[in-house]
Amino acid sequence: MARSGSDGSATDLVARIVVDALEQAPEDLVAFLNDACGEDQSLRDEVEALLEIDRRFEGSAILEVPVAEQLGWFRSEEPAPLEIPDTLGPYRLIEQVGKGGMGLVYRAEQEQPVRRQVALKVMRVVASERWKDRFAMECQTLARLNHPNIATLFEVRIDGAEIPPYVVMEFVDGPSITRFCNENRLSIDARLRLFLKVCAGVGHAHEKGVLHCDLKPSNVLISQTDRMHEPKVIDFGIARALNNRGDEADPTLGAVSGTPPYISPEALEPDGRQLMDSRTDVYALGVLLYELLAGVLPHDRLGAGILAMVRRFHQDEPPRASARLAALAPEMREKIADERRFSARSHERRLRGDLDAIIDKAISRDRADRYGTPAELAQDIECHLDQRPIRARLPDRAYVLRRFLRRHAAAVTSGGLAILALTVSLVFAVMGEQRASRALAESEQVSNFMLSLFEGADPEQASGEAITVIELLDQGKARLSEELRDQPEARARFLTAIGSIYTKLGELQQASDLLDEALRIQRETYPEGHPQLVASEAEMGIILRRLGRYGEAEPLLRSVVLARKEDADVELELLARAHSNLGNLYWSQERFEEAEVEHRAAYALRQENTRRLRTSAARSDEAISANNLGVMLLSRGQNRDARPFLLRAIELFRTENPALLGSALTNLGLIERRLDTWQRAEALFREAIDVQDATVGTRSARSMRSRHNLAMALSGRHEYEEAMTVSREAVALTEEMDDVLAMATALRGLGRTQAQAGLFEDAARTLTRCVDALEVAHGADHAATLRCRTNRAAAFADLGDRDRALEEFEAIAEAQRELPPNHPARLRTDEFLGLSLRSLGDPAAAEIRLRRVLEGRRAILGPGHLFIVESTKDLAAAIADQGRLEEAAELYREALELAYETLGDRHPSVAETAHELGIIEERLGDPRAARKSLQLALHAREAVYPPDDADLMATREALERLDR
Repeated sequence: MARSGSDGSATDLVARIVVDALEQAPEDLVAFLNDACGEDQSLRDEVEALLEIDRRFEGSAILEVPVAEQLGWFRSEEPAPLEIPDTLGPYRLIEQVGKGGMGLVYRAEQEQPVRRQVALKVMRVVASERWKDRFAMECQTLARLNHPNIATLFEVRIDGAEIPPYVVMEFVDGPSITRFCNENRLSIDARLRLFLKVCAGVGHAHEKGVLHCDLKPSNVLISQTDRMHEPKVIDFGIARALNNRGDEADPTLGAVSGTPPYISPEALEPDGRQLMDSRTDVYALGVLLYELLAGVLPHDRLGAGILAMVRRFHQDEPPRASARLAALAPEMREKIADERRFSARSHERRLRGDLDAIIDKAISRDRADRYGTPAELAQDIECHLDQRPIRARLPDRAYVLRRFLRRHAAAVTSGGLAILALTVSLVFAVMGEQRASRALAESEQVSNFMLSLFEGADPEQASGEAITVIELLDQGKARLSEELRDQPEARARFLTAIGSIYTKLGELQQASDLLDEALRIQRETYPEGHPQLVASEAEMGIILRRLGRYGEAEPLLRSVVLARKEDADVELELLARAHSNLGNLYWSQERFEEAEVEHRAAYALRQENTRRLRTSAARSDEAISANNLGVMLLSRGQNRDARPFLLRAIELFRTENPALLGSALTNLGLIERRLDTWQRAEALFREAIDVQDATVGTRSARSMRSRHNLAMALSGRHEYEEAMTVSREAVALTEEMDDVLAMATALRGLGRTQAQAGLFEDAARTLTRCVDALEVAHGADHAATLRCRTNRAAAFADLGDRDRALEEFEAIAEAQRELPPNHPARLRTDEFLGLSLRSLGDPAAAEIRLRRVLEGRRAILGPGHLFIVESTKDLAAAIADQGRLEEAAELYREALELAYETLGDRHPSVAETAHELGIIEERLGDPRAARKSLQLALHAREAVYPPDDADLMATREALERLDR
C-alpha cells in the first residue's frame, strides 16, 4: 500500500492502521500488517514503532509511572511474564484475547453451575502492594455496576497462594464499536443512536461513583447475540472513585491513566488529576464520537514520542470534524464517507453545524466548557436527532427557526409565512380582532413579544442558556395571564390558541393540559354551544384521539357535531370538519361503518361548499375529504367504491394542492392493483414519483414509498430486474435521507423482490441489513423491525435453514403475544410462518397456521379483498401437499371465483390460482376441467408476464401434456 497525499494524510493512514492493528488477535497481526502496509517499508517501520511502544505499556490500558518519570514516559522495569495454568477454579482457559496493565485476559469456559463462556482477567503476580490495591479497587468498582451497556462482573478470586487472583466477567464476542459501524456501513443517525447507549452505560457508572478513565473503541464492544446489537463498555480496570474520600488511599493518584489520544488534558497534569470528574470521561466520549462520525482522530500529527504526542493533542486546538475531513486526501475522504453511506461532500456537510458543535463542546480543553455529564452530551445528540436546537450552539434566531422548520417540514409548507400566520392568529385570538390590529400596527412591545415567542418554537435547553418551546410558551402564558387576571375570556382564548400550536408541533400532552384549563374557564364563562367553547372541545377531542384516549374523545367530538348542526349560522367547512374528526375517531377504533357515515357526510358538505364558494381553499378541502374517504374504503377492501373518490381527489389536487397530489396518485395505484385495471397502477406510481420529486423532493419518504410501490407492481408482473433496479434506487435515496424507517421499507421491498426472483441468499443478506439497521435504531421488538424479521425468517426457510427460520418466527411471536389474535401483524406473521413451513416440507403444520389466517381475515375484511383470495389459495396449496386433492380443488375454485369477480381475467392472482387449480384437476383425472383452468391461466399469464417467464412456460407445458 503506497502512502499518498500530504504529510497530514500520511499520518492519518498510520493512525488508522495502528488503531486497527491494536484490535487484531496476536496470530493475525503479521498478516494484517502485510496487507495494510504492502511494500511500503517506511510505513511498516512507523507502524511497528508505535506498536512496540504500545507493547511496552501492555496495550496502554494504563500508563502508570511516578510523576518524576513522566517526562520519559516509560517504566523502569518490565513485569515478569505470567505463567497461567490451563484451568483456574471452575474455568477452562480457551485462548488469550487481550492484555493490559493489570494482566492478561482470556476467553474461558465455565461448566458448573452454569455452562457459559466468560472473560477471565488474571492479575499479574508482583510484589508491589500497589498493584494488589489497584486490583481490589477494580473488583469493588465493577461490583457496583449493573447496566445493559456495561459488561457484567460474575466472580472475583483475590485470595489463595496457589493460583493468581482473577476476575470473571461477561464475555463480549463482538467487534469494537468503530469496526462494527464501518463494516456495517451504519449511517450517521444509526451511529448516534448506538453512541447514546454508550453514554447511558458510562452515565450509570458515574451515578455509582465510578470513572472509567480509558474509554476508547476497543473498550466499547458490540454484543451481537440473540439478534441484538448492544454496545458493551468493558475494562473499568483503571477506574477511580468519583466520591473518593480523603481517608481512602487512591492507587491511581500520581499516575497517568488512559490511552492516547483519549486522555483528557487534566489527566496529564499532577494537580489536575486530583480534580478528575465525569467530564474526564466526557472528553474521551467526545473523541470517540469524533472518530465514529468523522472516521479519524482529532489531530493529524503523531509526533516522535507518546508524551509529546499527547501534549500536542491538548496544546493545539483540534480542527472541527468537518474541517478535518476536508483536509484529508480525496481517496481517504471517499472511503470514510462510503462507510457512512455518503458521498465525501455530503458527509462533510452532514457534520457541519450541530455535530461539529456537539463534538467541540465535548472535547474542549477547558473542562468547564464541556458537558457536565454523559447525560448532557446524550441530550444534545437526542435534540439533534429530533431536529431540536442544541445547547452547544448559541440560540440565535436564524438557527432556532431553521431547527423548527426542519423538524416540522411536513406541517410547515411555506416557511416564514407559516410562522407569521401562527403569530398573527395567536395575537388575534388573545386580544380580539380590533385590539390585535392596533397592537400589530402600533404596539412594538406586543409585536416583539409575539415574534420572540415563535423564534423559540422548537425545544432548546433551559437553565439560563436557552429554553424549550414549552417553557417559552409557558412563560408567555404566565405573563399574559398576569396582565389578563380579570379577563378570563381572553386568557382562555390565549390558552386555546397556544394549545392549538402545541398540537401542530406534535406536543400533544402539553396541548391537552392547556386546553383542559381553557375548557374549565370557558365552561364557567359561556353557555353550552357557545362558538368558543365548541372550538375548544373540537381541538381537545382531536388531541385525545391522537393520544389514544378514545373514550374521552368520543363524547367531545359527538357534542361538537351536534352543536355545529344546531347552529343555524354555522360555516359548512366547520360542520364538515366536525364530521371528519368524528369519522377519524371511529376509524381509529375500526368502527368502519360508523366512520364511513361521518366521512360521507363531511364529503357531501365540502362538495356543497365548493359549489357555493368556488374558492381554491374549498376545493382543496373537498380533495382532502375525497382522499380520506377513498383510503378508508380501500382499507376495507371496497376497491371499486373507493376509486371514484380518489379520482376526484387527484383532479382537485392537480390544481389546488400539488404537494398532496403524489399521495393521492399512489393511493389510486394501490386500488388499481386490486382491480381488473391493475395495469394502470404502474403508470400511476411512475407519475407519483415524478410529482413528488418535483414538489417534496427526491429525498423524501413520499418519493421513496412511491418507488417502493412501483417496484412491488413490477415484481407482481415478474419484471424482477427492473423491480430490483427501482428498489435499489429507493434504498440509495433513503441512505442519503438518513431515515432508518424509510430505508427499512426500501430494503424490505428489495429483499422481497430478490426472494420472489429466487435469489434467496441475496434476499437474506438484504433483509438482515434491514433488521440490523432497525434494531440499532428502534430495537428488536419495534413493529417495523418485526415486519422485516418476518420477511427474513421466510428467506431463511427458502434457503432450507429450518432452525434459523423457526427460531426467528418463535421470537417474533413472543414479541407480538400481547396483540389481539386477529391483529393484522399477528396474522401476517402466521401467514409467513405457514408459507415457510410448507416450503420446509411440513404442510400439516402449515395448514394450521394458514387456516387461522384465513379465518381471521374473513372476520375483519370484506369478502372480495385480495388478501382473502391469497389466503384461500395458500391454504388450498397446503392441503394439496397432504394429498387431500378434492378439498384443495374446492378451495382453489372458491379463490378463483373471488379473484375473477374482483380482478378480472388478466390479473396475476387469477393466473396463479387458475394454474394451480388446473394442476390439481389434472391429478384428479379431470382433463376437461384442467384444460379449462389452464387455458384461463395461460390467457392471464400471457397478458401479465414476460414471454420467457418460467411460470408462463410451465402453464404451456401443462397444456401440451394434456393434449398428448
